[in-house]
Amino acid sequence: LPPMTRPTDPALTAARGPDAEFWQQRFETCATPWDRGGVNPQLQQWLAQGAIDARAGTIAVPGCGSGHEVAELAAAGCEVVAIDYTPAAVALTQQRLAARGLRAAVVQADVLAWQPAALLAAVYEQTCLCALHPDHWIAYAAQVRAWLRPGGLRPVDLSAAENRTHPVPSPSAGRSPFAHRGKRPGPG
Repeated sequence: LPPMTRPTDPALTAARGPDAEFWQQRFETCATPWDRGGVNPQLQQWLAQGAIDARAGTIAVPGCGSGHEVAELAAAGCEVVAIDYTPAAVALTQQRLAARGLRAAVVQADVLAWQPAALLAAVYEQTCLCALHPDHWIAYAAQVRAWLRPGGLRPVDLSAAENRTHPVPSPSAGRSPFAHRGKRPGPG
């Protein structure tokens, strides 16, 4: 796929979904109803069951938001790189890590452009996909696939399935093509 670029014309940007300023304002004003105020229970279950191996390598958390899952993965001993589009989300994640005395790489970047220094063991995808305009979903799926080393864990979006039992408002509203664990987007 050709590299994905974001439109610069304001009329096109509005048609392509929320921009960085929109997300910055949401985080600055705590207008994030999808943030449950804690770690996703499914992630806690996977960690308790040993389904996520802290020794396997780096795990990326794209669209890390306020960093609940980043901190939980770091507390479990995982090497984590958190990625978010806005300074406010990056700052929240850094504050959460510091408050618990944890370490993770926290990067302010557009997930459609960011590249890891080395291939990743896993990607913990929760709500980043649903924050992107659907026109970017295929490019994002290709991007995430390119981040993973052979045998790396597939991206998973838990928000659609989770909303059936934990009614937390989510930007995805059940539309995510990653809604079923283990399904891989696109060919391959």
